[in-house]
Amino acid sequence: MKPVAQDKIIEIGGGKGALTNILAGEDVDLLVFEKDLLLAQGVKAIYPDVFVVGADCMEMDWVRVNRYLDQAKIIGCLPYNIASPFLWGLVLQCRVFARMVFTVQKEVALRIVACPGSKIYGALSIWIQTLVAPYYEFGIGPNAFRPRPKVDSAVISFSPRELAFDTKRIENFRSLLRLCFQSRRKQLRKILKSFMASDIDHFLWAKGIEPHCRPEQLTPKQFLDLSDTLGDELSSSLLKI
Repeated sequence: MKPVAQDKIIEIGGGKGALTNILAGEDVDLLVFEKDLLLAQGVKAIYPDVFVVGADCMEMDWVRVNRYLDQAKIIGCLPYNIASPFLWGLVLQCRVFARMVFTVQKEVALRIVACPGSKIYGALSIWIQTLVAPYYEFGIGPNAFRPRPKVDSAVISFSPRELAFDTKRIENFRSLLRLCFQSRRKQLRKILKSFMASDIDHFLWAKGIEPHCRPEQLTPKQFLDLSDTLGDELSSSLLKI
């Protein structure tokens, strides 16, 4: 993601300014988030023209700043221990961005772009692939970092999808994913049997889904369609998980 003049760029985790140094040299509107206040002050001291915010992005309400995010490019080298939960929340709340590019642990990147039927395909894969379009860009070996990590990294990018999600729809979708992947080795018909009163086999066949299949065999589109159809049942008190 090469910056161009007048780009609006948000950097997640400025750290000691390694990436900021590159971005600040471009004619861009740069906003840097860094939760460590000392590091944030250090970045601001070196780059006084850069807008630096001392805030924890894990606690950010991105919906409140969506106006600023309009057509913004979001970039960052994410700590391995927070990448999955951070991206889970970010792709839901940020709906008007231009592009996102992140460096994450390679294992996480592969999970995000995994295909149905894969051993690493799961709730994270389906959630992110439904809300945005993810792309695995390239891998990075440990020698590219100081200090050197014990695992490989990868660059992954997201492009926006134009999908309408109100609160009820997204909660139904989230509930179905959690329900299914808490029991991912069970057949789908047995998972749904816990709260569906109708003929489950007939219902699934009508949706083009083989009743004996397991959750990891369904595509993101099938999961979203299933959660939309099961809306009332998924909203019940039995599934507040």
